Formats: sequence, C-alpha cells, structure tokens
Amino acid sequence: MLNIYNKSRTEEKMTDYLEINNVIHFYGGKKILDKMFLNCKTGDILGLLGRNGCGKSTLLKIIFGSLKAKSKNIIINSKNYEKPFINKNYIAYMPQNTFLPGDLSLKKAIKLMANRNNAREILADQRIISLKNSKISALSGGEQRYLEFMLIMHLDTKFVMLDEPFSQIDPIYTKRMKEIIKTNAKTKGIIITDHDYYNVLDVSNRNILMREGIGIEIKDEKDLKKYGYLA
Repeated sequence: MLNIYNKSRTEEKMTDYLEINNVIHFYGGKKILDKMFLNCKTGDILGLLGRNGCGKSTLLKIIFGSLKAKSKNIIINSKNYEKPFINKNYIAYMPQNTFLPGDLSLKKAIKLMANRNNAREILADQRIISLKNSKISALSGGEQRYLEFMLIMHLDTKFVMLDEPFSQIDPIYTKRMKEIIKTNAKTKGIIITDHDYYNVLDVSNRNILMREGIGIEIKDEKDLKKYGYLA
C-alpha cells in the first residue's frame, strides 16, 4: 500500500496547474474581459478562439504578466503570481509580432535563447539547417515565424502560450508544428490562439470560445456555429 501511495504522490507532483480567474480589462472605456476564467494543466492543449477584438491577445499578455489588468488572479500550482514571466521556468509566450532583433544571425539567436541540448535539436531541424547562417532580417515572414515557434517550444517552461503560431506558415510546416505541440504537451500545458480555427481544433484537446468578455467551453465546429463564430 505504501508503494502505491508514493507512486500517486509522484504522479501528482509531475502535473502542473495554471488557473486564471476574475480577469477584468477595459480598452478605450470598453470592457473586453469580464471576470474571465480558464485553466490549463500539463497535458492540455487549450485552443482559444474568438473574433478580432474579443481580447485573446490581451488575455495572453495579462497571463504572461506584461499587461496590467484592472483585476486578475494568475495562479500556478496553487500560488498567485503578479508577473509569471519573471520566473523563466513558469511560462513562455510567443506574441503575434516578431520579437527577435533583425541584426542577429539565426544561429546566434538560437544559442542565446536555448540551452545546449535544445539548441542542438533546433539546429538539426530540416528547415533551420539551410538558414542557420542567415540574419533574422533576411528571413521571410514564415521562416521567422517558424524560428520563433521553435525557440519558444524548446524553452524549459511549465506552460507555453502561442499567439497566431500558424500565421504565414507553409502547410507542410504547419503539420510539423502540430507534431511538436503534441509532443511538448506530454510535459507542458499549451494555450493556442489562431484565426485558423481548423488547425487549432485539429491539435487541441480542449477549446474555449471568447465571446462578450467571457469564455465558453466548446467541442467542435457545431458549437462554433451555435455561438455565432462560424456562419
């Protein structure tokens, strides 16, 4: 009995929990987040869908800690954090806009952001190999997006948030990205928002539709039609 108990305690410690509740935020006098709640744990790939202006990117920035909200509770493993990004082991965030300096070489950017083992794995990627000596400024939009995705996914964090990761990405690499997301979900919790809802639904195991400041659990395209996201 003791061995069984110890095993369950070990498994429990391996699961990390992120909870966001009571998030209230105004933009231009308009309330775009109204006591927003969601949760994510290790093994979750949480799709976050919604129309332009509904607050998806805003919510991710608030969770990360780079944007102040009128009200918020960001809880990781039962402890409240005002700015989770301060602890680099907790959460990684890939924003919509590029974050890499253009004058860096691709190889240098990888070495700066990834540890030795992860850098080696990134540099072994088929698309990265041919570009490794290029400067960031010389990459196409899709190439830069793919690089940023690889860098963020290879950070040693408990949670990853991806804002529009499939934007400008060739279909063949979209497939590869989804494989990487699923592999990482074995040890991380992942939140994805993208206008390409089909790819989000394809890779996620849970989905939230943001509408009128709140989140609604959805299962499939029928629910997206039911709540007016799809015609």
